[in-house]
Amino acid sequence: MGMVEGIIYYVGPDTGRPIRPGQNLMLDDDGALCQTFRKALLESQRQFEMQIRVLQYPPMACHWMGCAQTAGVAAWRHDKVIEAVTVYLNGVDPKEEAIAVEMALASKPLPIPLYRWHELLQHGKRPVYATFLITPASIEDRVVATAASALANSFFSILGTV
Repeated sequence: MGMVEGIIYYVGPDTGRPIRPGQNLMLDDDGALCQTFRKALLESQRQFEMQIRVLQYPPMACHWMGCAQTAGVAAWRHDKVIEAVTVYLNGVDPKEEAIAVEMALASKPLPIPLYRWHELLQHGKRPVYATFLITPASIEDRVVATAASALANSFFSILGTV
């Protein structure tokens, strides 16, 4: 299986300290999280909501919105607070994907700066996923890093990209 490149942007308020994003937990669970995402995507590639439990960490909600045929957006929440948003771009039809994802981002009150979105669009390698960390708490949140990666693995493998 190929590797999908993940990019991280912090778009939240200034923390006054260096930003060191949380690392993927590299779960030793025989791919259970990836399998959970794969099942949810196969049942409804357009939209779903699910709770994720990873080790001893607090549960996190994932709200998935499929965009076009080969792109998607996931919002990651603790309680009712959106901590991060991940954009998934397959690259099959870059213009259609960009328009569909931008419409999805605009339909929600998500603070993704336009210049960061354009940086992502200029990133030449596809497939790619980018996580926009919104709150200071999301910076070191290892569940966000782990879940975003697992969802990328599941989504892009369903599409036959990796």
